[in-house]
Amino acid sequence: MLSDAEHKTIEISTRKVEEFLGVKLPHPEVHRISDQGYGMYLEGVILYGPTGDEEVDERILIHELAHLAQNIYCRPRFPVLHALVEGIPLILGLRRGKLLRFLQFTEGFATWVEESIMGERGESYWLSLPVFYRVVYYEGKKKFERMGRDLGIRYGLGEGEFCRRLTSH
Repeated sequence: MLSDAEHKTIEISTRKVEEFLGVKLPHPEVHRISDQGYGMYLEGVILYGPTGDEEVDERILIHELAHLAQNIYCRPRFPVLHALVEGIPLILGLRRGKLLRFLQFTEGFATWVEESIMGERGESYWLSLPVFYRVVYYEGKKKFERMGRDLGIRYGLGEGEFCRRLTSH
């Protein structure tokens, strides 16, 4: 069960994402999990492990809400069989292929939205993570930064190569 403070953080985070992206989001379905500091978006549901630190919790929620927005307006999809074929080389460190571009598209978009709203995490943060996170999240975020805000939003919410349908927003 979410506390009143956690509900307030969800409302604040939702409003910030809506303002940044210029879209309306439905009230998210959020479930509290015991893994503090962890967030995950899956099929319209956000799993969220509150930390008690308002800024950290907002950052987690903003990232997952960006996935929600992208799912509503873009519905990114990637063929499962293709993912299996490309997944092994990606795990082994090969930095190429359509699967990598797809992960950079989804995770890079969410990270770009999160850091645009909450501020940059900084190089020391990214260097402290395993290479996979830098290659997917950080390099994906950099692609959206280079596009600029307007193009990044359009690309992430409807014009990207992995969007299943185009929706005006």
